[in-house]
Amino acid sequence: CCMGIVVGAIIGYYGGKQEFLRRGYMDGVGMAFMFHTTGRPVLACSAGGNGCVIKEATFMGKSSHAGGSPHNGINALYAANCGMQAANALRETFKDDDHIRFHPIITHGGDMVNAIPEQVRIESYVRGAPFEAIAKANRRITDKMEKQRKRRNKNRPHQRILLYNIKFFFCCI
Repeated sequence: CCMGIVVGAIIGYYGGKQEFLRRGYMDGVGMAFMFHTTGRPVLACSAGGNGCVIKEATFMGKSSHAGGSPHNGINALYAANCGMQAANALRETFKDDDHIRFHPIITHGGDMVNAIPEQVRIESYVRGAPFEAIAKANRRITDKMEKQRKRRNKNRPHQRILLYNIKFFFCCI
């Protein structure tokens, strides 16, 4: 089997292994060894590994001209940043034995520098083991993001932030 880069191909998953499965590259394969870089000049194998939940969240506000009428906008980027900071505050509460890792990125943070951002998308993994710990951490992270959205709406009742499109994809390795 040969694999190459396909220009213009649509990526369906955020991780390489999941994408290989989706594209059928693993069809008929009984066993595969896959490795991650470690920064150490050692090759090691172990049984099992971490699984992950792939998250996607979209915060919606209201666009407005940032210079002329910022007071008419609802800044979705501020709400998304508050949500991520609240979720980041959970990091020290995760047990070491559960190997929980949460590393979000903003994949869309607005459309123009002179406009209040109306839509912000966040993608992230919640990694760890066992599955129950991943599911619990995922719920806690989502709750923190949602509470920040609600808190912001409470402080500005005439300007609502919406949080929608939270998707979870489970992948246990």
